Formats: sequence, structure tokens, C-alpha cells
Amino acid sequence: MPQANERVGGPVAIQQRIQELIMSGAFGGGDRLVEEDLAARLDVSRTPVREALHALAARGLVARASRTWTVRKLDVRDVREIYEVRCALECAAARLAALRRSADHVDAIDGANRFSRTVLAGPATDFTPASFTPASERVHGLIVHAANNQRLAQEIEQSQLVYFSRPIAAMYSAPEIEESIAEHEAVARAITDQDPDAADAAMRHHIEHALDHVVRKLAWLT
Repeated sequence: MPQANERVGGPVAIQQRIQELIMSGAFGGGDRLVEEDLAARLDVSRTPVREALHALAARGLVARASRTWTVRKLDVRDVREIYEVRCALECAAARLAALRRSADHVDAIDGANRFSRTVLAGPATDFTPASFTPASERVHGLIVHAANNQRLAQEIEQSQLVYFSRPIAAMYSAPEIEESIAEHEAVARAITDQDPDAADAAMRHHIEHALDHVVRKLAWLT
């Protein structure tokens, strides 16, 4: 009999919960994913867990071999290809945002950037590099929203299934986070100025710079 959580959440919610465990670093690249253990952890039956794992495999987040599920372990080539796709999509979003943004979009993006700086400037006892990740994700999400293209937003969401992003973000230094915020602000200025070429260039610089960081820090984790 399905558990209460399963009836309420449904298969899609279970998939999202497993995906969040992977992306948060609870499971790393190459780690085994045991259906029984996941079912117990999520308080659901094995069937929706198995369905969720099949769906995540189709999206490239997990792999199956010899009846064993594992978190897909990415190499540097995978990472570069993912970021090349991300760059193409998010640069297009930044360009469209510069053309289509409203005053509300500008205010929201600026507000998210200001919040990022409050996170960085917070008490040393409260700040951790990982605390910047949600703020950064919000800036990118608001830029995509300002682009006003649902299909593009869906493609970008698919490209964000990179499980190492948050664990690596936790390894960023304060100066590296400062650089990232400054790059977000450059994109925001171009969007505010309705300059699509500058928005595209600023986003490209930001993502290519992030790729350099990821490749270097990924080497430390392997």
C-alpha cells in the first residue's frame, strides 16, 4: 500500500526529492543508489522510487549497470559540454531579457543582487560559501524569467542537472564569490540598459569564468 507521502507527493515529487539529494551533495558521483534505502528514507514504496530513477537516468543524472543504480560520475569533458550548452542557453536568455525586461524585472534582479551582497557581508560566524548558492541561483532564475520564453526556460532547467554544482560552490572563497556577484551585476546593468549584446557578452564571461572554477575544483574532488 502506498505511503501517505507517496499519495500526496506523487512520482514527480519523489523524483524531485531524489534529484535534490543528489544535487545537494548527499550522494556524490559514483555513489550507489539503493531502491530500498531511498524508499525508506523518503517514506514511500519502491515502485515510485524505481520510476523516479528511470526518469533521472533519462535526464543523465543517474546510470544503471548490472542491476545497480549509481549517481553518474562526470569527467572534465562532460563538464565542458554541459557548460557549453549552459552558455548558449543562458546567453540567449540574457539577450532576450535585455530586449523584453520590464521595470519589475529590473527591480527583482537588482534586489537579488543586493541580497547576494548581504549574504557575503554577513557576520563571519553566519556566512558559508554554500549559503551564496541559493542567492546565485535566484539571480539566474530571474534573468531567465525576464526573457519571457517558456521553452527556453524549460531547456535551461534541464541543463541545470549538474550534481556537482552545489558541493563545488561550497568550496568557493569569499573573493571568488565577490567576483561572481560583480559578474551578475554586469549582466544586470546590461539588461537594465536594454543592451542585448552587452548582456550576452557579460553572461558569457560569467559562465566561462565559472567553468574555469568548476574544472579546477572538480580536480580537487577526484
